[in-house]
Amino acid sequence: MPTNNQEKWEIDLIEKLSAIEHERWADWQKYVFSKCEVLIDGSTMIPKWAVEQWTRQIETPYDKLTEAEKDSDRREVNRYFPILRQEIRQAKIEGLKMAQRIMIEYKEELNAVDCEIDNQIDQAISNLQSWMKY
Repeated sequence: MPTNNQEKWEIDLIEKLSAIEHERWADWQKYVFSKCEVLIDGSTMIPKWAVEQWTRQIETPYDKLTEAEKDSDRREVNRYFPILRQEIRQAKIEGLKMAQRIMIEYKEELNAVDCEIDNQIDQAISNLQSWMKY
């Protein structure tokens, strides 16, 4: 649920990532159910081997998992990267646009300062020339 202090881009990103998270979760649930036995009443029973394996994985820190188990986690994390790349690219574009606006603004200010300095130099030269006539 969005909060009042979140910007639109944050809310949009949360929604995009939440859709991926739901897809990831749904795929996991399909996998879990595919390993379970469906009982007569429609409930499911998780086989002992799965309970043991998943319990071990739950209790194991990531850095202690097997490479195959880490690869499985990496594949899941990779689901997020297309959106993250897009968001980073958009942030870079917005940052460059802002930098360009700032450069244009300061260029105009610097030009105004240069004109003022040129006017002061012209005035000083004119005063010096007047002084030298006496």
